[in-house]
Amino acid sequence: RESFRELIGFGKWTFVSSIFSVLATHGDRLLLGGLVEAEVLGLYSIAVLILSAIDGALSRLFTAVSLPALSEVARTGDIARLRSIYYRLRMPGDLVLLSSGGLLFMVGSVIIRVLYDTRYAGAGDMLQVLALSCLAARFNVSYHIYLAVGKPRFLAIINIIRCASLFILVPVLFAIGGTQAAVWGIALHGLMMVPFVHVFNARIGIHDNRRELAVLAALPAGMAGGTQALAGNGA
Repeated sequence: RESFRELIGFGKWTFVSSIFSVLATHGDRLLLGGLVEAEVLGLYSIAVLILSAIDGALSRLFTAVSLPALSEVARTGDIARLRSIYYRLRMPGDLVLLSSGGLLFMVGSVIIRVLYDTRYAGAGDMLQVLALSCLAARFNVSYHIYLAVGKPRFLAIINIIRCASLFILVPVLFAIGGTQAAVWGIALHGLMMVPFVHVFNARIGIHDNRRELAVLAALPAGMAGGTQALAGNGA
């Protein structure tokens, strides 16, 4: 009976989390599909496709590696080791995502001009803005640790916040500033859940302010690299 209650308690939060995760992940196209013309949605899809080549590859890798590793350590109850493994898993992904985000923020338009003809130039501006979504995407490993330590409620709250912020910000910003403002909302809405991640990680005992701040240097480093690339090509 006790195991059954535990299973139901874990499962209900996982179910809720899954629903809002799907809405938060695909809600951008649902919203834009009702707000903009088909041509604009096509440009947006191109920008998302290029960005997801980086984010998607890292997500699949971390899903395969991080959850088993974190679950094994969580079962030992060694919080210090869990914190160490958590940041060891996050560090490479943080560096890749933040540096890539900074780079794409500077050279996104150039990449679109190289890959596509002038009809698709608008996707470049969108790609540059969407690159900033890497600031929130780097916390994907945190979602796995909540499952590993038996806190699916934390993950459900995070996904509810992601979904709510997306569905509130995008229509409001579109009404204020049109498509470009809506894209900014899509790129940055994930930051709304970052304070909650920090609070939940602190409750578990794995939060480290020094490491969280130190890795942010990768974003301006990526921007600097993009600026150098533009200067070298005369763009």
